[in-house]
Amino acid sequence: MKSLILTVFIFLCIISVPVIAFEPTDITLDIQGQCREFNVTISVNTTEYECYDVKIDVMNPEEGRVREIFDPIQGWKSSMYYVYDGICIDEDTDNATFQVRVDTNAEQLNFITKLREGTGCTSCGTADIWQTEYYNITQNCPSAPGADVEILILISSLVVLILMAAVAVYVKMMK
Repeated sequence: MKSLILTVFIFLCIISVPVIAFEPTDITLDIQGQCREFNVTISVNTTEYECYDVKIDVMNPEEGRVREIFDPIQGWKSSMYYVYDGICIDEDTDNATFQVRVDTNAEQLNFITKLREGTGCTSCGTADIWQTEYYNITQNCPSAPGADVEILILISSLVVLILMAAVAVYVKMMK
């Protein structure tokens, strides 16, 4: 009988751990911007009021990681790193906006956000990480303004080179 009670007690303890642990019920992104610079608003639906470290990663299928995030304390840095206490949830606030810039004009970008317990945590090395699914967007960058001029200069130079070669051949034939 004691072993049955002990088994039930252990079973209930194991089941109750995930119920007690923080689990954001919903993390969503709102991405504003069209070319290279974006404002990413992260909204978190949870009843836990505390601060969380934030990581916003941007990937391009061909190029890999292509981004930087603005940290109000450290300035622009690779979004491979977390912004410490980037979002603080309380009864009045459930979101935060971050500036993100990418170093490509590639059309396809994939945004993903990760949250972990803030810097005050005692187990940051082993902290749980919650993440969004990939948010796929199409970047709409206008063509570089100098690209058309550069092509025109290249074609003009090639035409001049061909004309000079033709004149040189003509002069040589005339001698």
